Formats: sequence, structure tokens, C-alpha cells
Amino acid sequence: MLLQPIVENAFKHGLSKVVTGGQLMLQIERDSDHMRILVRNNGASLRPAQGETGHGLGLANVQSRLRLHYADDYAFAIQEPEREVVEVSMRLPLKFLHHSKHAVEMVESAQ
Repeated sequence: MLLQPIVENAFKHGLSKVVTGGQLMLQIERDSDHMRILVRNNGASLRPAQGETGHGLGLANVQSRLRLHYADDYAFAIQEPEREVVEVSMRLPLKFLHHSKHAVEMVESAQ
């Protein structure tokens, strides 16, 4: 529910605007007790094209979900670090529902 609208926007507003050389990068990494997610694409800039408002319902819904689930313990940013490169980054707390011995073993074996 978080990544789908972000990746969809990357295709709709970024990659669909390039004829060749379109790139989409998804990077997820653990940072202590948080998870960092980065979605980066090339194509169009953040500035809305003529006739577009620039306010995406999908990204607004993502931000609402983050606020609902994590209160103030998250970060969400959209930026254009280079011309025609757009990045969406999120930092979310790692929270595990069950702290059973089996769940802890699964987490430790995945590291």
C-alpha cells in the first residue's frame, strides 16, 4: 500500500516521458531500528506539466497512511537531486508484531 502508488507515479509522471534510457531504482535497507526506502526515477521533473496541478492523490494517501501508522516516527520526502531525476525517500521504524522465539530466529537468520 506504500510502494505501489510511488512506483506507479514514477512510471506515469517520469518514465513515460522518456523514449529511451528510462531507469527506476528501488533501494531498501535497514538502518538500526529503522528501514530506509528510496525510489528513484529519471524522466520528467517535479514541476507539473502544463494542465497538471502537481498534487497527486496517491502520494497524499501514502503520507496519510504513514501518519496514521507511525504518528511522528517516520520521514517522507520528494526531491529532485538532479535535473529530471526524482527521488521519493521514506524512513520507517522497524516494528515486529510477534516477539516469539521463531520470529526472532527468522529475523536473525535473514541478517
